[in-house]
Amino acid sequence: MLTNTEWRQIRIEIKKGIDPIFAKNNFTPEIPIEQVIQIFQHLIEKEISDENLDDREKIGEALKIRYISKDGNLYSTVLFTLAIKLEAYFKRVYKLTSESLWPGQKDMMGGQIVTFVRKFKFTYNDAQFNTADDITAFEGAKKFFKAHPDGTSVYTPSDARGLFPFSEYFKLAYNLANSERHSDPEISDDELPGLITRIISCYIFLAAKYAKKLSNLLIHEPDVLKASNWNMFRQYNGNFDKNQQYFLIIDRFNTSESKLQAIANIKWDFIFDLDVNSANDGLFAAFHSLATFPRVINQVVHTDDDRGRISTIFPDNTTFWYFPQGTKAQLKSLPRSSKQSDWRVMYGRYSQDLMREYYAKRYSFSLMPIKVIVLSKDLDKVKEIIYSIKGMDANLLDVDFIFANDDNSALQSLISEVSGKEVSLPTLQLFEGLREIEGLMYNVGNSTKVLLPCHSSKGPSIEIPDSTVLSVKQYFQFVHLNILNEVSESTSDKTFYQGRGITWKEIDNRFDVDRTITKDIVTKVRTLLEKRVEAEIVYLTHYAGSGGSTIARRVAYEIHKDFPVFFINETISSY
Repeated sequence: MLTNTEWRQIRIEIKKGIDPIFAKNNFTPEIPIEQVIQIFQHLIEKEISDENLDDREKIGEALKIRYISKDGNLYSTVLFTLAIKLEAYFKRVYKLTSESLWPGQKDMMGGQIVTFVRKFKFTYNDAQFNTADDITAFEGAKKFFKAHPDGTSVYTPSDARGLFPFSEYFKLAYNLANSERHSDPEISDDELPGLITRIISCYIFLAAKYAKKLSNLLIHEPDVLKASNWNMFRQYNGNFDKNQQYFLIIDRFNTSESKLQAIANIKWDFIFDLDVNSANDGLFAAFHSLATFPRVINQVVHTDDDRGRISTIFPDNTTFWYFPQGTKAQLKSLPRSSKQSDWRVMYGRYSQDLMREYYAKRYSFSLMPIKVIVLSKDLDKVKEIIYSIKGMDANLLDVDFIFANDDNSALQSLISEVSGKEVSLPTLQLFEGLREIEGLMYNVGNSTKVLLPCHSSKGPSIEIPDSTVLSVKQYFQFVHLNILNEVSESTSDKTFYQGRGITWKEIDNRFDVDRTITKDIVTKVRTLLEKRVEAEIVYLTHYAGSGGSTIARRVAYEIHKDFPVFFINETISSY
C-alpha cells in the first residue's frame, strides 16, 4: 500500500482537483473536504475479510501513477482501473456501514448505484435526490443507462444530468467499466486527466454522503455523546499511535511533581513550555528528576545573544524542549515586558525560523502525522506558536490541533480558524488518564535492553546503561543483540518494495536480494575486525537507489552478534 508521505501528496492533489468540481456542482460536504478525503484514504486502506473487495492495491497503484509519478503514458490504464474498481468501492462502503442492498443487480455496479439512490431519496428524503429513483434510473425513456443494440453501453452524460449530484460522472464510470470489457472508447490524451478527476469525484462524493457513519468507523472522531472526555482525547490523538509525532504547547500547572511526571508517558517530539519557572519547579524540573523518559531532552533557549540565528541541532530520538517565553534560569531569554508586542519582537520571528529549521533538519525525513496538544489558554501566544508550526510547510503538513484545557472558551476563535479538535478535560482527569497509559508508547521491561557482544562472542554480553543509550541514540543506532525486539521493529509491510528503507526485522526475514558482492563485503569486514586492526575504513560506493544502503545494513546485521555495531542515523553535508 501507499506510504504516509505518498498519501499526503495524493490528498493534496485530490483536493486541488475536487474543489472546483464540487463548487461547479453546488455541493458542499457536511464536514470539511480535508476530512472527507481522509475518510476516502481510510476506506482504501481498510482491510476487509472478503476477497471480492480486495481492491486496495489496484486503486492505490492507480492513485500513485496519477498523483505521484504522473506518468501520462499510463493515464488510460488509471482511468479504466478506477472506473472498474468503483463497483468494489461501493460494496466496501456498504459492508462497513451495514447498508441494505437493492436486490436487483446487487453484484453489479448498476445495483450499487440504485442502492445509493434509494438510500438518500427514500431513507433520508435527501433534496438532492428528489428527481431520482430506481424506476427513472433503469426504465422508461429517460433511463439512466442506455445501450447499443449489441448491448454495449452508450456514454451520453446529458441523459443523466440533473438526476442526482454527480450522476453524469457515475454514468461515465459505469460506461467506461463496461466499455473496457467490450470495446475501448476513443479518448484523447488531453481528456484523460479531466476524466480521471471526474471518476475520483464519485469516490469522494460517496465518502462525503456516508461521512458521519464512516468517520466513527475509520478515523479518530469519537461520538461525543457516548465517549468520556478522556476517551475522546485519546481517540483524537490516534490512541497514541507510535507512528506519529507529538507536540505539546503547555502553560504552568500548579500541581505536584508526581502528577506532572505523568505527562512523560507520551513520547514527545517537541514541547513548547510557556512557564518561565519550569526549570525550577515546573514541568521541566519534573521531567529532569524522572529516570524513565525514553529520550534525551535538548533545551532550546533563545537570548538576545543569538541575534536571530538558529544554533540548535536536531538529532534523532530527541525531545526538543523550547521555552517560547524564556526561562528565569537565563535572564537574557526573557522579553523586555509582559506586552505581547515585546514578546513578538523577541520570539515571533525566531519561533517561525526555529520550526522551519526543524522541518528541514528533522521532520522532513519522516513526514509523520503530527498531533499538537494544547494545554494553555494564552490565546495570543498559542496562536503564534500554531502559526509557526503550520508555517513549516502548509502543503505537506498532516497536523491536528487538539485543545484539551478544562475550559477552552477563550480559544474558540482559534479552534475554529485551524479546524481544531476540542475536548474539555479537567486537570484531575487529564493526569489520571496520562498515568493509565504508562508503558503504552515505549517498553519498560528488560526485553529491549541494549546488549552488545564481546569481541567475537568470546565473553559475556555487555549491557549499555540507559543514560548512555539515550545519548548515543541521538546520532547512532545500536545494532544490538535485542534489536528485533524494539517497538519500531514489531511490524512490517510491503512499502520497502516501494522505496522505504528496510527495517532490521525485514533484514532478518531476508526481504532483501541476495547478492554475491554482499557476501564478499561481509567476509572482508569480518576479517579486518578479527585481526583487531586499530582502524580501517571500508567504502561502499554506489549510485542512489541501487540498494547500497540495504547492503550496508545487511553487512551490519551479519556481524552484529560477534562485534559491537553502530549505525549513523544521518549525515549532513553542510557540517
